[in-house]
Amino acid sequence: MKYQILLAVFSLGCLVTPTLSTQCYVCDSVSDSTCADAYTGHFTHINTCDDGAMGCSKTKIQGTALGVKVVVAIRTCDEVYPNNDACQKPVKFAGQSNGVNVKNGKVHTCSCTGNLCNGAPAYAKHSVVAIAVLSLASSILRKLVVGC
Repeated sequence: MKYQILLAVFSLGCLVTPTLSTQCYVCDSVSDSTCADAYTGHFTHINTCDDGAMGCSKTKIQGTALGVKVVVAIRTCDEVYPNNDACQKPVKFAGQSNGVNVKNGKVHTCSCTGNLCNGAPAYAKHSVVAIAVLSLASSILRKLVVGC
């Protein structure tokens, strides 16, 4: 009985989501090179989103301009796609932008829910959360069974 109550409380805790405003990384690699595609997060980029933004997003734009490969990363507060915590199919483009010919262009956008979720790659974020939850559950169950 003790285990069933613990399991029920633990399960409910996993389902409850806070109603506080979401925090996202907000930056772009054009004006700040530390916001590049390979990103480790920086406290100066943390922004509390307006109530209208339900999550965070990261957009990666890549292409060739004037013979140079260009990659731009943009992180911001944004809407969340209908398939939460997912990426949209990349959109290819070519043409002129500000008078410069762009070849082999591609725009890749991902959205996510949760504080600062637009910093690390999605697989890394989910792996860390899964490991933390399993570790906590294992620790709690071990204390209940062993009694320490």
